[in-house]
Amino acid sequence: MKTYLKQISIIMVLSTFVNFHVHCQTSGKNVYLNGKIINAKNEIQVEEMSELKDLKLPDSLRLLLIDSTGNFSISFKLLKPNYYRIGRNILYLSPGDSLFMNIDYNNSDNSTFYGKNAKINEYLKSTPFPKAGSFLEAGDNIKATLTETINLIILKAKNRRIFLDSFKNVPPKIKLLEKARIKADLINSLIYVDFYFPYMHKFSEDSALQFRKGSKKIIGPYLRYYCKNFINADFLKIAVYRVILSEILKRNTNKTNQFELVQQWLNAKVLFQKIKEINKKDDNSNIEYEIKKIIQKDYQSYLLAAFKKVIQFNIGDDAIDFDMVNYNGEVVSLSKYKGKTIFIDLWATWCLPCIEEFPFLDSLKQKYKDNSNLVFISLSIDNNNKAWKKYLIEKGKMHETEYIIDKLKLTAYSIEVIPRTIIITKDYKIAMLDGPLPSAKETKNIINSLLEKINR
Repeated sequence: MKTYLKQISIIMVLSTFVNFHVHCQTSGKNVYLNGKIINAKNEIQVEEMSELKDLKLPDSLRLLLIDSTGNFSISFKLLKPNYYRIGRNILYLSPGDSLFMNIDYNNSDNSTFYGKNAKINEYLKSTPFPKAGSFLEAGDNIKATLTETINLIILKAKNRRIFLDSFKNVPPKIKLLEKARIKADLINSLIYVDFYFPYMHKFSEDSALQFRKGSKKIIGPYLRYYCKNFINADFLKIAVYRVILSEILKRNTNKTNQFELVQQWLNAKVLFQKIKEINKKDDNSNIEYEIKKIIQKDYQSYLLAAFKKVIQFNIGDDAIDFDMVNYNGEVVSLSKYKGKTIFIDLWATWCLPCIEEFPFLDSLKQKYKDNSNLVFISLSIDNNNKAWKKYLIEKGKMHETEYIIDKLKLTAYSIEVIPRTIIITKDYKIAMLDGPLPSAKETKNIINSLLEKINR
């Protein structure tokens, strides 16, 4: 009887998928995603990962709704092939694609795919995570010596290429992009050695500084070799390539056509940063003029959209309330802290630069511990609550103002990159949407200035 029921279940799934696939073939340029997901919240996003992602503020487009049993279904218009992400799962989608997926939000190795382009998505599920140092895997692959670590990185890249070649019938264009990703991940890993090697070996600050001075002489030739002639605007679709782009350009000075195309994107990105920092009370006509000078129409339209959104919510506006969750699972609203100056430090367990800020944040907390007009909030955007709780326990950080939040609830605050700080006045107005980090020299001056206003 159990075997019979199992067969019926399989037939039903396949029947659903076949109908789903046939429908997609007649749907023009829509993409259809269907399946089941575990270890996820009831609302997550199919996140765009192309170069346009870095020129737009976060939004709630392609919101994926999950029912109580973990099932989901979503469709959206797609004009050209692009990379997307669901949790730790990188996807490559083309117009007209239909995919049936079983996804583990936190561990992409457990995911499976069926349908058009399923093979490339099977390959992509083990894509290294750039912010964890790619092949270094958040420091897990740091070896006893620098030479051993470099050799392991190169071996990991070689094995990844062999793995890619084992996937037959992958379109040449996708293969070219993925080979570029492997090379970019290798370069990213070499760059991150300077962070992770001292961290994993628990070097003192002086020892870490000394190590970095010596490591540059050893790592430098490798970076020159792998960065040489590695400029191609098509590779901007790959997130890790964009991460290491400044390193590549620094080591390639020939002004080729590809160099100019890549520079256009960099110029747009610099302008995007300016947009995020504007104060709507100022005259921003020069920003609008700069946007209109951008040649790439896609870049220009994304920048204009960002400009309009920033003008709507900016410095001096009332803070937009949101709910956070503490270690005990209790929901606390930001508005609970109205009447105090609020310093929000955004972080995640996988973000090493965030963790490196903690000693400076702890120092600030100690300095102002007796000031009841100020509160420091550590706000994690981790998707994995268990990893967050485990970290707090290990580091003894189960403090009253340690919180976690679903990043989608911070859409109004346009959280793209961490570490990041948000500072709010006692009147619940935005003082800074992208404030200085705890380690910055000006941080204390800004805090003191806001506290002085309270005492007047």
